[in-house]
Amino acid sequence: MTKQQQENQSSQQMTTPEIHLPVGTHLIVELYGCSEFRFSRKNLEEMAQACGAKALSYASHKFQPQGQSGALLLEESHITIHTYPEFGYIAVDVFTCGKEPDPYQAIKVLKALFRPKYILINEIQRGVNV
Repeated sequence: MTKQQQENQSSQQMTTPEIHLPVGTHLIVELYGCSEFRFSRKNLEEMAQACGAKALSYASHKFQPQGQSGALLLEESHITIHTYPEFGYIAVDVFTCGKEPDPYQAIKVLKALFRPKYILINEIQRGVNV
């Protein structure tokens, strides 16, 4: 290999972005055909515990005439729930950072709590190239 080829190869290696593991997994969970829409702080804390995450604080709001939103701040990120009883629909985010928490474990709690007819889950790996 000539000196010029070595310099070109070295230059190409420096401009290639480093690939890293993601900082976290973010699940976008959609529950359809639900038969229950009430939840409490305890329910979100059960989801966090199932994931292996630590709950920090909770906030919620009930809408009139129906619907509720709740957010549980985790040491590892957050869990949010938004209910739409008029559509039989519930939107949930479960975002956990680090290698240990498993956001998929929250799905078992969601199924038992809301009894949906079907669930759609989209996974986003956050911060892959940080």
